[in-house]
Amino acid sequence: MVSHGLGDTNRRQRRQRRWRLVRIFLYLIAIFALVFYAVDLGEQRAAEEVARLQQLLVAEQARAKALARDGATAEARLAAAVARGRELEARHAEEAPQGVEKDLLRLVRERLAAKVGAERLATIVALARNESRCDEAPVTRRFLVQTPLSQGPASSVSFANGLIYVAGDGTSARDEGGNPEAWYDPAQPVTLRFTAVGGEAQRIAGLLPLHHSVVVGSAELRFSVVAGARGFAQVAADSCRYP
Repeated sequence: MVSHGLGDTNRRQRRQRRWRLVRIFLYLIAIFALVFYAVDLGEQRAAEEVARLQQLLVAEQARAKALARDGATAEARLAAAVARGRELEARHAEEAPQGVEKDLLRLVRERLAAKVGAERLATIVALARNESRCDEAPVTRRFLVQTPLSQGPASSVSFANGLIYVAGDGTSARDEGGNPEAWYDPAQPVTLRFTAVGGEAQRIAGLLPLHHSVVVGSAELRFSVVAGARGFAQVAADSCRYP
């Protein structure tokens, strides 16, 4: 009986040892399977990541090439624009009116702004000549320059058969005591008025002598005004064909 019980115990212990070995083996298999799965999954994900990075690299390389091409194109366009700008600047400097031409252009623009017809301006320019076509002897007259203390009617002189009148105002001269006198001081600025019949007065101001020209019909009257006898200004007028 005792030996039979010992045999059962031994068999049971052997079965338990075999079962532990089987469980250990199954655990090892499961661990190996998990490790293999993890390695395989990692390699797959690594391969996918490498493929994605390679695609990004290819895309960035293509973008860099495109930017390089665009940069080269932009640089070429900029160089062309700079060259064109320099060419236009040089052309403008060569063709833009300077000096007398600039002044003449300004006068033409002023006349056009004053509603003078372009055809008339063109005709005047075309007929302009260097030679003077004026009367041989200028007409000389004098007038009394008005001051704040002047008494009586304003003094003026006429030219071109009464078509234009010249008059002027000045600053009162002063005596030794500093008191103002009736006549003007020729050392002070005066204001001259050139009034054509039916037209507005043209005014110039400054120190004598003064020069001015007025066109009346087909004649240009060229005036030179200087100081005359006390209280007077003397006017010399040349009558020239216009234009």
